[in-house]
Amino acid sequence: MSRRFLHFSMAFSMSLFVSVGMLAVPLLATRIGSSELELGIIGSAAAATYALVVVSAGALSDKL
Repeated sequence: MSRRFLHFSMAFSMSLFVSVGMLAVPLLATRIGSSELELGIIGSAAAATYALVVVSAGALSDKL
């Protein structure tokens, strides 16, 4: 297995799991009775965390 294929596979897997999580968390929160404000906070926190991780991972990968 080539190293390039491994990197693409890891990037695809990460994007897939993040997308599924970003769909599942608000649906679960709605099911347990969260308000619209709480759903907004959950979505904002998820997006901010993802943005920080992507920037950090990009900086780390540039060093490799």
